[in-house]
Amino acid sequence: IKQIAVSSLAVFYNMKYFIFPLITLFFAVLIYMNNKEKINLGFNIFKNYAIWWIILFGIILRISDNGFAFWSDELYTIYMAGRFDAPFLNTFIDPGNPPLYFILSKIWTGLFGVSPLAARLLPLIFSLFSIPLIYFFLNKTKFGLLAAFIFSINLYSLITAKEARCYSLCIFLALALSIILFKLI
Repeated sequence: IKQIAVSSLAVFYNMKYFIFPLITLFFAVLIYMNNKEKINLGFNIFKNYAIWWIILFGIILRISDNGFAFWSDELYTIYMAGRFDAPFLNTFIDPGNPPLYFILSKIWTGLFGVSPLAARLLPLIFSLFSIPLIYFFLNKTKFGLLAAFIFSINLYSLITAKEARCYSLCIFLALALSIILFKLI
């Protein structure tokens, strides 16, 4: 399943063929718009479980190929999170890194250790929870499903989900706080 997913989505990652998916999407929309009555996509059947299929697809893409080595910023994050003897105020000294992720990462490494799999699992969870948040942010519409699907295959979201850094948390918090803000307004 992993090889099929990677092979079929390889055309989206290769910059030489980047225009191919856009052209294909453009022609697919044109064909659908001209033949709405003839084409029955069965969206009502798909709609009930679509977000779950998109989340499952996001999980498959995010857990595939997770064995690459740490880079310097990830090592720094793991080092800071793994130092249980350091004072808690040291979390707030580094101005380039958010303290909330270090606090969560310190708790996470205390529970699960500092192995590469354990360190990268926390951002993966935040990235996976961002998929349904996009759907809820767009009020559970077809556009919300499309946006959730695009986020689940987006190269940036796939890379940040596999890094032991704060980027997935930032995306998650931006979505969650935007939903709360619009509910308050």
